[in-house]
Amino acid sequence: MKFTVLVFSMIFYFWGASKTHAAMEVNVALSFGTFAIPNNSSVSQLTISTNYRTYSTNHIHVIQPGQPGEFKLVEFPAHTRLFINAALPQQSTVFVGETERFTLTNIELPDSVITDSNGEADLLVGATIESSGNGGRYLDTKYDLPLIFTINY
Repeated sequence: MKFTVLVFSMIFYFWGASKTHAAMEVNVALSFGTFAIPNNSSVSQLTISTNYRTYSTNHIHVIQPGQPGEFKLVEFPAHTRLFINAALPQQSTVFVGETERFTLTNIELPDSVITDSNGEADLLVGATIESSGNGGRYLDTKYDLPLIFTINY
């Protein structure tokens, strides 16, 4: 049985309100760790939850667990509720060879957070990806996935 080892990295985009110089700092990048898919005959899921647990279904075998993303929202107005949305679904990209893609199907994050007296708030983010399930191959390479947030207040 051949195992293909897959490593993920996330690409972060941030769209905030226009009246501020708001930013999102990445303290710890969201990571799905290292895993193998020996059989892509059915859709499989891999979830990294905000409680630091890894869950997988069907044919995804976790080799090294991932971790949720830890972000800091900065330069917002003090004591302000920020409403957070994520753009879904998103497709993975890879920069070498022909391979199946992963789909980001769920992002676990709070609907809103409230900034502190410095206009900052911490954000913990989990996510779920799915394999194609169509029998195609995944290369042993690094996959990138965009994680796009919209923050309104």
